[in-house]
Amino acid sequence: MHENYGDWLRRAVPSEATWRTKLSELRRIEAIYGDVDALYDQDELQA
Repeated sequence: MHENYGDWLRRAVPSEATWRTKLSELRRIEAIYGDVDALYDQDELQA
């Protein structure tokens, strides 16, 4: 996750609960697949 993602997300979503949920979801995804930014840099979602 990019270091500024949490700050950006906080401004982009309507509530604290949504912000916490989205961060939790991303952390779970990254726990399984690894850093999503690094994966995107590899193939730009072409895989």
